[in-house]
Amino acid sequence: MQLFGLQGGLSGLQGSPALGGAPSQGASVLAPSPGTLLARADSGVHFRPGQVLFGSVAGRQKDGTFLLRFGPQTLTASSRVPLDVGQPLQVQVQGLQQGQLRLALMKSLFAPMSGQDVGQALSGLKLPLTEANVGLATSMVEHGIPLTRENLASLKSALAQLPPETSAAGLPQPARVGAAWFLQSSQLPVTAQNIATLGHFIAANPQLGQQLFLLQGELRRLVENPHRRAGRTLEMLSEVPGLLGEFLLEPGGGKRSGKAGRRLFDLARQAGIETHVALQSGSDQDWDLLRVMRDLRAALAGQDVGLEGVLGLMAGLEENLRALQLINQARPDAGLAFYYLQVPLRLDRGESAEVWIRYRVADDGSRLVDPEDLRVEFLISTENLGRLICTLEVARRLVHVDLGSDSEEIRLFIERYLEPLAERLAESGWNPGRIGATLRPFTDRPLVDRRDFESLETVNVQA
Repeated sequence: MQLFGLQGGLSGLQGSPALGGAPSQGASVLAPSPGTLLARADSGVHFRPGQVLFGSVAGRQKDGTFLLRFGPQTLTASSRVPLDVGQPLQVQVQGLQQGQLRLALMKSLFAPMSGQDVGQALSGLKLPLTEANVGLATSMVEHGIPLTRENLASLKSALAQLPPETSAAGLPQPARVGAAWFLQSSQLPVTAQNIATLGHFIAANPQLGQQLFLLQGELRRLVENPHRRAGRTLEMLSEVPGLLGEFLLEPGGGKRSGKAGRRLFDLARQAGIETHVALQSGSDQDWDLLRVMRDLRAALAGQDVGLEGVLGLMAGLEENLRALQLINQARPDAGLAFYYLQVPLRLDRGESAEVWIRYRVADDGSRLVDPEDLRVEFLISTENLGRLICTLEVARRLVHVDLGSDSEEIRLFIERYLEPLAERLAESGWNPGRIGATLRPFTDRPLVDRRDFESLETVNVQA
C-alpha cells in the first residue's frame, strides 16, 4: 500500500512538516531556488496555490520526464534542473496554467531538529517536560501531527485506554501513536481494541497470503495427528484447509481461476471493500473467514494438546482481517482516497501483492469507483523479479500502465515486453496509452507516514 497515502497523506500534503503545523506569520521558512517543475494535471489531483508539498523523485522515464511522489499522489513532470531518482523534494504550488501544474523547487534553510526543539515547543504550550510528554510529542512530530495542546491531550487520552503490558507485548509507541492518529483522522472509533489492531498492523504489516498458507499447513498437520479429537472437530479440521486453499491464488489460474476470482471478491468484501458483490462476485455462498475461525476455535475449545501454533495463527489472521476492515472503513477528509486489499499469493514462492483502488467520496458520503476514471496501484513481490510497483490508470477506454523496479537490469527486461502488453490490451478492447517501465527505488508504503526524528529539520516550534 506507500499505504501512507490511503487518506490523501496524513502529513505529506498538509502544508508543512512543522511541530505546530504552518509557520508563524512573517517567518521566512523556505527560500525558492531557481527552477520550476511542470507537472501534468491528472484528473482527481487538487493542490492549492501556495501549498508546500514534501515528497521525492520516484522515477525517471525514457522521454526524460520524472515521476514525483507526494503522499499518495504520483505526478509526471518535466524539469529544467537536474534531478536524481530517490532525491527528496520540497516544492510550492504556483498554480495551474494550460493544463500544467507549476511547482517551484524550494530549499530548506534550517538545521536538523533536536530534542531541545521539542522541549521548547512543550514549554511554549506550558506543558511539563515529563518523560511521557516528551516521548509522545517526539512521536507526534515524526508522524507530522501538529503539536498542539488539543492533539497531545487527545492522543494521551486515547493511548491511556491500552493496558500497561501493551508495549511490553511488542507494540512500540510509534505504532500506537500512528494507529490512534489514523483512527482520529479517519472518523473511526478510537478504542483500545482498534488502536491495538491497527498498531500491530503498522508494526508488522502481516500478509493474508502468508497467514492463510501457514494456517492451512498447521490444520492439515492436526488432521494427520487426530489425538482422539471428536468427530465433528475432525470434520471441520479436514474441511477448512480446502476452503483456505480456495483463497490462495495461483499464477495462471488453470481450472480454478473462476473460483479463485469469486473468492477474491469474497475476500474484498470481508476486508471492508464495498464491491456490490451481488452483481460482481457470483459466489455460491458468502464465505466469512472470521465466522469460520470463530466456529473452529469453539470446536477446539478445551483441547490444549498441540494447539498453540494453530490458535496463534488463527488469532493473527482474525486481527489482520479486522485491521483491513478498519482501513477500508476510514472516512478521509479528502475528496478521494483508496481501498486497500492484500492479494493472497503463495508464500512458498516468495510472492505477495497489495492493491490500492482509488475511490471518490460523493456529497452524500457514498464511495464511488468510476470504471471510466480509475487509478489502481499494485505492489507485487515476485520470486524472480523482486518487488515491482505497477500503476494502472483508466480514462474511458484509454489505459496507461507504468511498471517500476529498483533494478535497472530488471527494468530493461520488463521493457522488452511492453509492446506485447500493449498488444494484449488492444486485443481486449482497450486503447493503450502510456505504457512504460521506470527505475524507482523501492519505498515502503505505510498506513501512516512517519520519518525518524533524526531525519527531520527544524521548521517552526510555535504552536
